[in-house]
Amino acid sequence: DGILYVLSRDPETDLVTLFSEIRRHPVFKVHGPEHHMLIPAVMVTTARNLGAPLTEADLDVALDRGSQVPGGFCGFAGACGATVGVGIGMAVILGSSPLVPTKRQTVIRVVAEVTAAIGRFEAARCCQRDGIVALRRAAELSGEWKEIPVTLRAEAGVLCEQVKANRECISHDCPLFPSRDRRRARAERSSK
Repeated sequence: DGILYVLSRDPETDLVTLFSEIRRHPVFKVHGPEHHMLIPAVMVTTARNLGAPLTEADLDVALDRGSQVPGGFCGFAGACGATVGVGIGMAVILGSSPLVPTKRQTVIRVVAEVTAAIGRFEAARCCQRDGIVALRRAAELSGEWKEIPVTLRAEAGVLCEQVKANRECISHDCPLFPSRDRRRARAERSSK
């Protein structure tokens, strides 16, 4: 209920910014199934803020569906909870169901693309990395398919602050590793 309340009132339109903002709450650990509900909720919130015809009830559905994805799903089922979360978010945004062929196909194609993006890393779990990679790829795809009612945004830079807390960190092989994003964040700040 607390996350629903916060998200339903947050005006943010960037997926990565909102994901990172909500992850700062103490309920979110470095790794954990709570990220599986956060991904679709962030997608629905930002899509709604960008003008998609979504309601608080849609956000509640996204949270509920995402909360059903168990921890360790990536290693035990072959689909990262972030990719399943993107599928949930996209299904809610599109109003997809098992009986609507075009929307169902779009959701499955988005999940396949996001899974491929995360699968490029030979890495153990990292809910931050996988979540941000998933949201960035979902945003790219939202601009490519006409069925998706808004183009999602995932433009914010991220400075990983959990390197020491993540025993499985892949350091320099991660797109969020501080040495890479520090330069980009400094460039963004100086251009403003």
